[in-house]
Amino acid sequence: RRTRSSSSSSTSLHSIAKRRSSTDLNMHLHPSISRDKLSTISDKPSSSATSSVVMEEDDNADQEDAVMAEEEVDDVFDDEKPVTNNVLYSWGKGIQSFHDDSEDRSISDSSGDTEGTNDAAAKVSSRLESKSILAIATSQNHSVCVTAQGTTYVVGTNLHGCVDPNLAELASCYRPQLLESLSSVRVVQVSCGYDHTAALSSNGSVWTWGSNTHGQLGHRINNGMNNVTSTSSSALEGPTRCRPTGMALGKGRRASAVACGTHYTLVLTTHMSLLACGKSLIAGHREPSEWGMPKQLPTLVGLPLVGVAAGDGHAVVITAHGTAFVWGENRHSCCGREYPAQLSVPLAMKIPSSQSLPVGGSDGLTIADEVAIQDAACGLEHTMLVTRSGRLLVCGNNNFGQLGIATSELEYSKMLTPVNHPTGGRFASVEAGYGDSLLLDHAGDVWMTTQSGIQCILTGKSALAIAAGGNNSAVITAAPTGAKLLKRQFSMEEVEDPISIVDAVDGMIGKLESGRGNHTSLSQEIARKSEELLRYPSYLNSLFVNPKQLDTMFERLLRACSADAMQELARAFERGLKGGLDSL
Repeated sequence: RRTRSSSSSSTSLHSIAKRRSSTDLNMHLHPSISRDKLSTISDKPSSSATSSVVMEEDDNADQEDAVMAEEEVDDVFDDEKPVTNNVLYSWGKGIQSFHDDSEDRSISDSSGDTEGTNDAAAKVSSRLESKSILAIATSQNHSVCVTAQGTTYVVGTNLHGCVDPNLAELASCYRPQLLESLSSVRVVQVSCGYDHTAALSSNGSVWTWGSNTHGQLGHRINNGMNNVTSTSSSALEGPTRCRPTGMALGKGRRASAVACGTHYTLVLTTHMSLLACGKSLIAGHREPSEWGMPKQLPTLVGLPLVGVAAGDGHAVVITAHGTAFVWGENRHSCCGREYPAQLSVPLAMKIPSSQSLPVGGSDGLTIADEVAIQDAACGLEHTMLVTRSGRLLVCGNNNFGQLGIATSELEYSKMLTPVNHPTGGRFASVEAGYGDSLLLDHAGDVWMTTQSGIQCILTGKSALAIAAGGNNSAVITAAPTGAKLLKRQFSMEEVEDPISIVDAVDGMIGKLESGRGNHTSLSQEIARKSEELLRYPSYLNSLFVNPKQLDTMFERLLRACSADAMQELARAFERGLKGGLDSL
């Protein structure tokens, strides 16, 4: 279903999804901004692009048949009238920063004071200054940003083509340059891995480029790998310097977020499921014939996933109810437990306390805000979680104070440890680099971890988004004048989230009960929407804490619908349940 995005900044269920990684570490938005409903300046009808979803029609088809490209749009979006530009800050290793030179920069002054006294040095004055930046991502090798027109700019060391496959191997790109091979795709989010990059387009497709040695690009390989007779896929190795190509997500799937780690990629879909590709510890075992293809992890199937974070060797996903699952390498107890050394399947993270509160008007239980997770970030050897109450839960290595606790007080934490806002405020989001973490609070101030704790680095700037990865960091702040919004200059292709579907069904049942509207058309629409809910178990699991809530809705349908309408509903329920069971 294609709709035009509104200018509303209210938070929807899918807007909770965070695109993050620590070798990448993507970007996180301020909580007042819904990523799925960013303020939009629509294209003129004559120049708007009709895009298609990348889908895989047949698992045995060639890559050309598996990926459907977007239709060509204007090559030069910068000709459009720009909006009031946001302000971009970038610091760390110079070659990976968004400045026009290779000079290393720090947000703190020479005395080590990090109270924002040297933010002028980090303020970007490159060619990007004239553009309104919508999304940012950075890693230890390269950085990527996206403008309000959906164009992509890249900078850094071109390891295995992660910056631009058309450049020479290990070439240094000192100035942000337009990625021309992706100029026909309107991008809304980006993520940087160690030697590969991923971009989420406005129509829910994912484009990846760079190294595919571990299958992290999610591309179908047509070099004879499908004919490999070995029972192990661990010895297989894909090509490097791959050009931007659509990832084969599978028939009917669209992405809502993407996160790149070291040699793997995680994709969150609009149906609240997770696809993984790349190294087997994160993406799971693959038969040689399926090597490198994105697949779901059996442990997570059916869970309503709304957030994803990718680190160097471990990853975290978040459910709609606030539970965090972690898996991968457990270096320095970054998975929130002392052992084992590796977690081959996702496990729920052990929270400091297990508080539950009754859901109003039902017998169900929900997690208390003090321990319910709303955001996560994974670093090299540490994990940062933000709860709905605005405090931090942290674990892993603290050798540089990256947990937000002074190094003199804690060497590392083998379990989740609470950390409060220094001034009593509430944190909203977090990003994690190799030896530090970046934090955004509800006041729009940006904080950074140091060896002495957490210190404010940008205050009064109305920060909108943050990114960290490797030894680099970046922040988007609001324009000095104008609305505090991230504005894109094109329309978005959106899908209904489960909450809106249930609200619509509830409203139509109310019309049936009161005798308003056309009985036949209302019954048919209820059947269609009910089938969609039942077809995706994660949808139902995100909505109903107590199954009695679902029973109540069906009882209302029984009373309101005629016999003929009930037969249509029964057929829809059967189709939906069969589809849901097949997916499990």
